[in-house]
Amino acid sequence: MELGWIDFSKAHKSKVLSVINLLTEPGAVDELGVGTIRDGFSDLFFPGTSTIQTRAKYFLLVPYLMIEVENEPLRTPDKMMMRLHQKELEVIDLLKGPGVQGVIGEVSGKKLQRKPSDIYWSGIRRFSIFKEGRMSISDYFKFIHRMKSSRDRIRSLGNLNQTDDSNDRDDSSAYMGDYLEFWNYPPRKKNFRDQLTMELTKEEAVFLKEQITTSVPDSLLGHVLQGNHRSFLEYRYFDDLMDFIPLMPDRLKADYIMAKGFADFIEGAHIRYNMILSGYQDTNVMEDWERWVRDISQHGNYDLEAMFFRLEIKNRSQRQFLYHLKHAMRNRDYNEMDKLIRAREVQLKGRKRAKSQDPDEYNYKKWVGIRKLQYRLPNAQQILKDLFEGMGEINV
Repeated sequence: MELGWIDFSKAHKSKVLSVINLLTEPGAVDELGVGTIRDGFSDLFFPGTSTIQTRAKYFLLVPYLMIEVENEPLRTPDKMMMRLHQKELEVIDLLKGPGVQGVIGEVSGKKLQRKPSDIYWSGIRRFSIFKEGRMSISDYFKFIHRMKSSRDRIRSLGNLNQTDDSNDRDDSSAYMGDYLEFWNYPPRKKNFRDQLTMELTKEEAVFLKEQITTSVPDSLLGHVLQGNHRSFLEYRYFDDLMDFIPLMPDRLKADYIMAKGFADFIEGAHIRYNMILSGYQDTNVMEDWERWVRDISQHGNYDLEAMFFRLEIKNRSQRQFLYHLKHAMRNRDYNEMDKLIRAREVQLKGRKRAKSQDPDEYNYKKWVGIRKLQYRLPNAQQILKDLFEGMGEINV
């Protein structure tokens, strides 16, 4: 399938690329339309993160590069954005090296489509590194452009009343008044590129820890950092965090149990979906089903209403699908589960694109769609690992 769009603006292009890139995220293909629930729980536990973030360094590298762009001579907002993307491509080779992991663009190089600024901007705002949480990068560059243009117009009219001494000073950031103090980041050297690595300096790590624990103190991410719980990095799967429950405050305990319950609940639907596509022939999928169905009574008693309330889920078709699915589980009506799953895929994609409508025509080779929900745990652990290593809490 080919996708295209009319390129009205950089902002429109960025939004389309964001949607397209979501389709390439590991485990992100949302065949049954539960992604909003997955993301809702993920945002409770690990706000500011995403499944395509790689390393913590980018939370600061993107602001460093944006500040460079801002301090260059007057440009249009579009040229500012192009300049930022050019700088993001330039640092790829600076970051690469033997054993270095998580460099965005290491493989694609200059052909990189989704830049670090696209991937990390939400987190940069969430952690108040950029203090104005409502602005997109495009909006911010437009604002900077207006402010610099206004300043230059005033100067051209001779209304600044500057002395000769003030005219001689470095004016690269003179426009940065109180109204433009949107940034919060640790001091950076002008030649920071000369020693640029993926590792955080201690100063950067301490700064990021403070920003996260201040901005999202009630999240699991904030809680782990507040308590320096380095053992959190040892858990491989979200299910394993049951052992971490004694270290969680009550609100997080309740959210964790609810999220784990939903992951258990919806896993059965994704197993049945793959059973349908494989013609009930894939032995691995059938083994997954035999494991899951042993606890179907527990899954069928999951409190959907409490989950909908907690995550503020309003989507009527999504709610109805899950209610009916729960009813089929409680009745152990597996044929009904399959009917609901087929109908749900048609509802989301249309009959022609729904794989389950004609599984004989679909060349099933491997698992399709979401597996057991992990709620961004691996990505959050990498961010935490970078922070703990930067602070000297664990050995590299």
